[in-house]
Amino acid sequence: MRNAISNCLELLVGYLQSDIDVNTITIFNTDDDIDFNKKNIYNLVNIGIVSSNFENKTIGFEVLFITQRDDVKTSITDKLNGNDNRVDNIQTAHSVMNNLVKKLRLLNNDFNIQYVSSTEPQIFFKAYTNGMDGMTIEVILQYPDNETDVCCNGC
Repeated sequence: MRNAISNCLELLVGYLQSDIDVNTITIFNTDDDIDFNKKNIYNLVNIGIVSSNFENKTIGFEVLFITQRDDVKTSITDKLNGNDNRVDNIQTAHSVMNNLVKKLRLLNNDFNIQYVSSTEPQIFFKAYTNGMDGMTIEVILQYPDNETDVCCNGC
């Protein structure tokens, strides 16, 4: 029997796997795992659990989108775009996060999980040791409590 956390993760991962801009999805990885694991193929999304409320039947997840900054060694005269891909990176992060939130908000799912809210994205540039760009949001999901069985008659 699957519990609410597994169902929420399966829902999040399923939506992210269908996004063409996501290459790797990790769950509960540390910053070092994300930054230094040579098996990671960026663009990477890491999902971590950050909260749980038993009264409201909600679980909060941090969704991190991260990608590599590529610097161009040749001289660029375009002042808008500069000599790197930071604009492309944030455009891609915005697209992935926006698509995820839209799918959570608008699509029905087999688990009857409901979208509650999401935070404003936190954008970062040249972060981590390897100088990554990306975005983080927190998503709150509500799950049905169909599987809880409390025995009150001394069973």
